[in-house]
Amino acid sequence: MTLVPSIDELDVTWLAQHLDLVGATEVCVSSIGQGQVANCYRLTIQHAAGTSSVIAKVPSPHREQLGFRLYP
Repeated sequence: MTLVPSIDELDVTWLAQHLDLVGATEVCVSSIGQGQVANCYRLTIQHAAGTSSVIAKVPSPHREQLGFRLYP
């Protein structure tokens, strides 16, 4: 498993490589939930075979301000 420190690092290149998507050209990011230690996003990816959608759960950027030490 590859940990992703922030949603900004989930660009079209990263997604194409880690999800084996050929011809990925665009990713649309929509927030679907925010919590104290993690945020959830729907990623819609355009690629050669059509459109794929995945859910990404990444650490909240504010977790350290709240005193949580759950992520590296």
